[in-house]
Amino acid sequence: MSRFADIRRNERGVTLVEVLAALVLTVVISGILYSVFAAGLRTYNKIQTEGQLRDEADYMVARLMGELYSADYDDVQYDPASQALSFYSRRQRSFRKDDVSYTYTDTNTPAAKLYIKDGKMILEKQGNKGPEVLSFQSDSGASLLSGSSLQMACTRKQTIFTDNGASSSVCKNGIVRLTLVFQNSGTKPLAIKSEIGF
Repeated sequence: MSRFADIRRNERGVTLVEVLAALVLTVVISGILYSVFAAGLRTYNKIQTEGQLRDEADYMVARLMGELYSADYDDVQYDPASQALSFYSRRQRSFRKDDVSYTYTDTNTPAAKLYIKDGKMILEKQGNKGPEVLSFQSDSGASLLSGSSLQMACTRKQTIFTDNGASSSVCKNGIVRLTLVFQNSGTKPLAIKSEIGF
């Protein structure tokens, strides 16, 4: 008990060296904690932005797939120079009593054309009321950069005979490879690749 009483009577307090040592330790520990917190916050924001851009790319591709699958295109031609896809509707139905037959026309006018221009993916369709232009772009203000590309690999070709007796080989099925490079303000470009079979 006398030892406790001696400590209690000692009213010297803490020295300046002890105060400075405690202050340095506090600053070092708080600096480490702040840097860990800031790095976590930056990572969270980066992942959130990338997720948003991926969602928008998925939405753009889903809308494009819906447009392409809802139309009845017979074949596709790819122009590597302009990175454009041209979709053709060459088949015409004719009904005779209980029979349906198809004849193919030798048209050079595409029913739809898909390309990337000025930060947008554009689908031009020839409808009953004239040309219709659908623009697929980001809703968040992110733009498609010049690294975005559109390619196609034909997986099945078919020879068709047109109504005038000519024959031609056309691509009936294939894979469209989209590379969409997005950039949002203050972020690095993000390349998203997608493939659509038709």
